[in-house]
Amino acid sequence: MKKLITFNVGFVAFEKDKDEEYYSVGFSEDEFQFENHMFFSRSYSEEEKDEPEYSEVNDQVYGGYDICKNAILSDDSFCVNLVIDNEIWQVIMNIEKIELHKTMIDYLKFILKDKLEIK
Repeated sequence: MKKLITFNVGFVAFEKDKDEEYYSVGFSEDEFQFENHMFFSRSYSEEEKDEPEYSEVNDQVYGGYDICKNAILSDDSFCVNLVIDNEIWQVIMNIEKIELHKTMIDYLKFILKDKLEIK
């Protein structure tokens, strides 16, 4: 059985943390409410360069390393397929009302590598 989560993205945050040496990108319905959110990160440090990405949907309980199986980013949506506790989760984010910054897309490409398809 597949679990489906859908939400409208109203806020996107992305950063390159120089102290901890990771990239992160997060999507949520609202800047201050995180009931529905999707978060990705990956280290760029030389010591952790082979570590998988971290993905999380709605809570750290529903997060982990290498749980993202694929993701499709288009002009108006971002669809992410995850496997959490042997269950398939599909997260569909409506992103038509936000601007997709080039830097954010570059961070997503680094974090998700060949799991990310851009249409």
